[in-house]
Amino acid sequence: MTDDLISRRDAIDELTKFFCDNDVIRGDFPNCERNERKATVLMENVRSIDAEPVRHGRWVERWVDNKHRIGDMECSVCGAPMLDCPSYSLYCPWCGAKMDLRGKEE
Repeated sequence: MTDDLISRRDAIDELTKFFCDNDVIRGDFPNCERNERKATVLMENVRSIDAEPVRHGRWVERWVDNKHRIGDMECSVCGAPMLDCPSYSLYCPWCGAKMDLRGKEE
């Protein structure tokens, strides 16, 4: 199982539904309030991770002015030059932006 980022609220809702369905299967009357408390307590004990939103960018040509192009490319997010990273790397080595945009989508 991978360490995916998920919504804690969605997980609580799914666990509550699971507990309610099990109540019905056992022939019990589903107590959704009790089941939601149970799901909330379970999810409060799950560790969280530090995460940053994914930044999306693209490699753009560098220009001295509107007429003279410099030989290398730069990150559209942070402006860092693509000097020592492989040509058209999938991520900017400076800011971590994912290079998946096309055209002028920023």
